[in-house]
Amino acid sequence: MLSTLRWAGSAANANSLADPNATFDPTLPCASGVEAARDALVYADEPTNLKERLAKKPQEIGPNCLYENAESILRFYEEDIILHVVKQEVKDKRVYKLLQRGEGDTAKPADVARIAKSSYLGMDPFGDKGSKDPSLTKEQLSLLRSLQDRCHTYARVHCTRIISKEIKANIAEMEAKHAKGHSKGKRIPWACYKACMLMALPKSTGLYELGLVLAMTRDKGETAQQWAQRLDQGRTAVGMKLEGNNLSDHCYVELLLRGLLNKEKGELIKAEVLTQAKNPYYVGARVLVEYDGDLYRATITRNHATLFTTYVDVRYEDCEGFDTDVETNIIQDRLTPDDDGNTHARAMESVRTSNWSQMCERVSKDIGPQPGQCTVISFWDALGSTGLHCTSPIRTCSRTIASQKKINRSPSLFRSLSLSRARFNNEHFQHSHR
Repeated sequence: MLSTLRWAGSAANANSLADPNATFDPTLPCASGVEAARDALVYADEPTNLKERLAKKPQEIGPNCLYENAESILRFYEEDIILHVVKQEVKDKRVYKLLQRGEGDTAKPADVARIAKSSYLGMDPFGDKGSKDPSLTKEQLSLLRSLQDRCHTYARVHCTRIISKEIKANIAEMEAKHAKGHSKGKRIPWACYKACMLMALPKSTGLYELGLVLAMTRDKGETAQQWAQRLDQGRTAVGMKLEGNNLSDHCYVELLLRGLLNKEKGELIKAEVLTQAKNPYYVGARVLVEYDGDLYRATITRNHATLFTTYVDVRYEDCEGFDTDVETNIIQDRLTPDDDGNTHARAMESVRTSNWSQMCERVSKDIGPQPGQCTVISFWDALGSTGLHCTSPIRTCSRTIASQKKINRSPSLFRSLSLSRARFNNEHFQHSHR
């Protein structure tokens, strides 16, 4: 963009005063013309933030760069350009209203960090929209256009630092077509430069995020609830990348169970066993249905209640002699739980067949405090929960215990405490009667 001989390619050596990587020969032509000379001066004034960022982490938009990553690179690049241009003019009090949100605090120093999208410059930093705000005076409008022109020039010139040769060729072709079909005074909007950089870049398909989800493992010290939450975030990210397509809930349930400890799985099973004991005719339960004196195995598919009774819909496993394997509106008097003796296996199977929202709810409610989490309670409060009460003025002390069950497992302690309590009551009784 800086050399007028770029059409010659490698046949013409880079002859520039601004480019530190190029040589300069005064006997050979270099950038000429008013616009080319101005671009050379702009290119020599490299924004400090951009220079430091590229030195720490090279960032180049090339044909293999992902579309989303290129957008992030351009977002940081535009911020560096705008702040660099504004800092050169921020000492001028006339720019205060253009940079801030219109509070009228022009007596205070201008804060560059407050250049938001709600400011006049933030709404159109490169002048692509060309809108005229009637609230601005002619002087302010002229100053705004000057800042927009400088931002546009700096962005157009310095973008060669973050794009590859292939992208540079596409931009050069766009500029050549523009020069042929338009007047010289009309510039190319910065949005067109961005579109030219991004138009041929591949977009993320979501397979990378899907691979990360499948390779996820539970971190050390992470609770079951945190593990489920992190897996749910990955599930949401994959769904957004795949545009609504995602793995089934069963796959995510298995991934969640893969990271749970045996103790945590036992708590899920215990909670499910209690639930099945309270309501044996839940959806998915295997039952025996009485029909003409015979019992047939079936699975409950629906459970609905009326004002006086509850009905279920079932699907028979062996439907020989029936027109259909589905029967609806069966009263519970005809049902018998199909108890095969393996209660824990049935409970675990019910846990595995849960959908994702149900599984997250199970983890948050059924799994108790995680290893390393303690409950701080008073020692004598724990004694009070066992039925022992002490009225003596004994100073209570707080202890950190993992569970009150640890106190219940020490009968010798309670035996000694009971004897001390009985001795105290006896002495108190004798003293009062004296």
